[in-house]
Amino acid sequence: MHVTHSSVPLQYLSLVLAWLLVGLWPVLVANAQAAPSDLETTRSAQTVRYVERLLGEINLRREQAGVPTLTLAPESANVAADRYLADLTPPMLGAGICNHGAGSPARYGWDYVAETGFAGAGRGEVIACPDTTGYWTPARLAQSWWDSPVHQRILYADPRASLVACGTYGLQRDGAAYQTVACVTYAES
Repeated sequence: MHVTHSSVPLQYLSLVLAWLLVGLWPVLVANAQAAPSDLETTRSAQTVRYVERLLGEINLRREQAGVPTLTLAPESANVAADRYLADLTPPMLGAGICNHGAGSPARYGWDYVAETGFAGAGRGEVIACPDTTGYWTPARLAQSWWDSPVHQRILYADPRASLVACGTYGLQRDGAAYQTVACVTYAES
């Protein structure tokens, strides 16, 4: 078998490329799930539809509870809630836990929203913990919060809450579900 000199550098180049790909893979994956830039102020049409469906499900249950329905906060507040989850979800997944900001690793959701200039008075926050199966559809999520006494009190039984900012992270099932969802309720100030 005759080996040319050009095949050796090609094999070496293949090894170097493979090594780089393996070394860079975690960085590429992390960047694919990175938080939206601070300049981002809009959401995809899929996300907007999802949040509108979720708000509809929430308001059906608020009507059942006999309290006024919620209105979606301004878009900038919802995008801020997205950033909150982008900071919060990867560490939760890495640690196998579910928590609300509180500085580990992210601040509270209403802190992110306040940075937009939104002046509502924060009332409470509910979160759907990270799920990788596509479970958190609007109906399932709203029902899960309804079935939890703590979440029901925050989201469905508070008559002073009139606005809500909802964030999403980790698009699943072509927009039918998200990996993590949080909604922060407000009273108009």
